[in-house]
Amino acid sequence: MKKSLPEILKIGDVILFQSGSIVEHFQRKAKFSKEASKYTHVAGSLGGYRIIEARDFLHKSGARDIRYYVDKGVKFIVLRYFDVKDKQRYKLGINWALYANLKYKMIELVGMEFKRIFKTSSNWFGRRNGVFCSELITRGFQDTGVKLFRKSADLIYPADYFYAYMTKKFKKVYSSPPQQPKQHTHIIT
Repeated sequence: MKKSLPEILKIGDVILFQSGSIVEHFQRKAKFSKEASKYTHVAGSLGGYRIIEARDFLHKSGARDIRYYVDKGVKFIVLRYFDVKDKQRYKLGINWALYANLKYKMIELVGMEFKRIFKTSSNWFGRRNGVFCSELITRGFQDTGVKLFRKSADLIYPADYFYAYMTKKFKKVYSSPPQQPKQHTHIIT
């Protein structure tokens, strides 16, 4: 019997979305592959339908129901980091929730692009008071004792998670079903 999405999702799973945003442009500039660049948003699973994410600057970061993305037809994959023990999963969820209290700051995303171009970790935009999606998820892993990347959390793009999956740091446990073409009905009178 095939499991449903809430039965599959565990606390600590990472969800990569193909949301079609300006992040794709930034990732292409950062020399990510076309396939990896399609993944422009990342969230963490809190189990069941609940996910945690840093949203765009118009919305408050925090928990959301993944059915929001399912209903919009957004393609996504669910990745599981298999070296996280069950007890660590709860700590990871708590760490993500703590970072979700910070606001999403577009200026931080622009600052990330400057840091990449000039190969610096200097914060040119003043005191950090925000996070973006991939930073939130990465900082949660770091605070749980899991170091996934060789660069700081504020330099991680969603595409970095796709590459981590491709290098077998994560296992894909779910892919959203392909979008079905909308049926057009013609009424013949």
